Amino acid sequence: SVDAGVVGDVLTIPLRLHFGFILIPGVVRALVGTLFSQIFFRPFSPVVQIGGRQPFADFGIRLGRYLLGRGSTTQWRELVGLNSKQVFVATQATYDRIYAQEEFKGFKDWINYEKMPGAQGRWIGPPGTRRDEDHHVLLYVHGGGFVLDGGATSQEWLLRICKAMNLGRHAQSSVFALDYHLAPEHQYPVQIQELLAAYTYITTTLSVLPSRITIIGDSAGANLVSAFLLHLARPNDLISPLPPPPRPASVLLSSPYIKLLSSAPSRTSNTAFDYLDNNMLFQQALDYTGSTTGANPRKSRTPSWNPLHWFFSPNPTPPPEESVDSCDLLKNPYASPGTVLDAEWLREAYPGNGRTMITWGEKEIIADDIEQHAAVLEAAGVAPQTLAKPLGLHNWFLVDVNFEGFARTNKNRDEPYWGVEVVCDFVQNVASPALSKKPWDV
Repeated sequence: SVDAGVVGDVLTIPLRLHFGFILIPGVVRALVGTLFSQIFFRPFSPVVQIGGRQPFADFGIRLGRYLLGRGSTTQWRELVGLNSKQVFVATQATYDRIYAQEEFKGFKDWINYEKMPGAQGRWIGPPGTRRDEDHHVLLYVHGGGFVLDGGATSQEWLLRICKAMNLGRHAQSSVFALDYHLAPEHQYPVQIQELLAAYTYITTTLSVLPSRITIIGDSAGANLVSAFLLHLARPNDLISPLPPPPRPASVLLSSPYIKLLSSAPSRTSNTAFDYLDNNMLFQQALDYTGSTTGANPRKSRTPSWNPLHWFFSPNPTPPPEESVDSCDLLKNPYASPGTVLDAEWLREAYPGNGRTMITWGEKEIIADDIEQHAAVLEAAGVAPQTLAKPLGLHNWFLVDVNFEGFARTNKNRDEPYWGVEVVCDFVQNVASPALSKKPWDV
């Protein structure tokens, strides 16, 4: 896997001690909060009465939100969670543990790591097949707030998609999961350059027609995909001075972190439902862009020992959106694609006529930003297909697969692998002339 590029950045004894320093109060807070929401105040608890959240999922989401907002990047890269699916580190040992799971038995030879000029990643596909003979090639860009390898937790999901396409639908297909370098050590626009390098290699060296390629991105990865599309339409010399290749046939964005800086209401109103918080997202935006906007931004590898941060976030509070200069990287269209309102540019960038799909969870904190972006694309004439999962969390595609019980809500569609079918339906539908059918309608 790609080295994050940190020299000497290891899980030191102080960082191990710090994890205990935040873990114990985090468990207590999550337990008390779960008891109140599930028992004492159950009739008045929105996560129970509106969301139908089960006790274990309630506890897990509370604890995850607390720890993710207080741990350092180094801690989350090095520490492994409570089971083999809960990993946030791109070591080979981590991937080996994932590939030892039941889902991969008999399919390990479907996975191959490839280095190419300017990029590297994992191919998933039937052995003995050629990429230029595939009906569909999916180029996947993982999330993780630009700082974590979310590609590790996506492996089962991607294999299920590939198996469903090849074995269930008899359409020869493959997935290339890009393993890009991480922030803050590698900042904008390095990740977009690597995506461009991978796409160029697939379309030229491997001779895969763009008309057969679907690019999928989730969370921060969807930000990179959107920025990549904007670059293909109107090249940014910082990314590449060379003429860009043709855009792909279709694009699927899952919970895109489309605006790095936002004052949208859902950033705060949905905090109780989601496992993310707005301050943590802002810190990740600073790590990615290198922007110094915000009061004393905390260095991601120097976590706070202040006991007050058991109760308050140690990450900087995002400033009001309108107070930040338009020249700041936080508002640069190639770093924060949701800031683009130019209808002509959007039509040039995004595949039209239903070949762009955006999906998100109704209860994630960036839901308002995503809905607004979808509306802007609609007004621009892109005509994207949209799917908001009722009561869903951020990046519900992967959360539902990796965390048992998180898919359950008071609404329908609580099957953990429903997202796999959504992806397969979209890929197959956009490859045919008729785009009227939307099998994921809820």
